[in-house]
Amino acid sequence: MKYEEDRALLLRLLKVKDFATLDRDFLAYVKGLKCGEASGRWSRGRYLLGKKKDEEGAAKELRLAVAAAGDDVDVLAKVVKTFSRIDGCEKEASELLDRVLALDPLNMPLRYELTSWFPDDDAEIPHLRICAGFDPLDMVGLNARAWLSFRGIHGEGILTAGLG
Repeated sequence: MKYEEDRALLLRLLKVKDFATLDRDFLAYVKGLKCGEASGRWSRGRYLLGKKKDEEGAAKELRLAVAAAGDDVDVLAKVVKTFSRIDGCEKEASELLDRVLALDPLNMPLRYELTSWFPDDDAEIPHLRICAGFDPLDMVGLNARAWLSFRGIHGEGILTAGLG
């Protein structure tokens, strides 16, 4: 097919008369899309923190995201990570971390990944101990044991990075 035939075929299949109409209809469609409020608020907060360096604005958006998220573990986990990067929001991040883990207590990859956002704080240690007690051959358990070992924390019955 020639280029002109391709374009004509596309317009025919999409049932529009020309590309100006296609463009106008597409923009109207996109403007009508609704972004999930919780995830949209989180995205806005992350943007304000990363691109605009506006910690206060980011924290406000993140609080609105938490209010809209309900029990959505995925959105709440993203908010935990973003809160942990804002000075003065560490306590909120830690409390939200506890809430997320209470909502999905057996999700070891989530527990391990989220607690790694608090490496300068002993708040991660209880979670690492739980992960370390996880399946000894699972990567999450191995990572948790290695991290505890790195921090100089050895517990009874915990293998050190799978080395015994």
